[in-house]
Amino acid sequence: INKPVNIITTTGDAVIDSSKTATFNVIAGGAYTNVTGLTFINTVIFVTGAQHVTFDSISTTASMSGVGSGTGFVCFRAYSEYGTVKNSYLHNAGNGGSSVVVAGGGAPYLVVDNNVFNITGSSGNIISGNTYTSGSAGAVPDHLVITNNVIYNSMASNPFCRAISLLGSYNVIENNTIHQTANSVMGGSY
Repeated sequence: INKPVNIITTTGDAVIDSSKTATFNVIAGGAYTNVTGLTFINTVIFVTGAQHVTFDSISTTASMSGVGSGTGFVCFRAYSEYGTVKNSYLHNAGNGGSSVVVAGGGAPYLVVDNNVFNITGSSGNIISGNTYTSGSAGAVPDHLVITNNVIYNSMASNPFCRAISLLGSYNVIENNTIHQTANSVMGGSY
């Protein structure tokens, strides 16, 4: 997507199922794109170089090894400021250890609000802000807002699967409910 568009399903039955062979990309020029109500199955969502992109009331499931490998399966990176993921259901049923929602280098001001995360298989960090993400460019993602989410992780304790793991400064983490055995929140700064 390289133009600002609104993609909405009013019936709730729009499904993108790529069996990990494709990605859903919002790229430079696609600033102010809104995606509402879609279901993504084994599809990596990339926002690269597009600002003010919003995903609202989406459902994602990653159940195949390699989905989101090195990036996370919902990934904002490389000058993708002011993104939003809200009111959504994000399920990792075992993709071999990839993260779920990632703010990579160059993606500050990401808002992750009022979502349900359900981890039932091997996963990386559930909500992550880092500069290690493949395709990242730019500064550490600062000013992230992580609020009102519910995170369920039924997997055994794993140092690579934290509920929230953020680098950078001026991040806000408020009113999240985390059901996880250990290693829930990790922060850092440069």
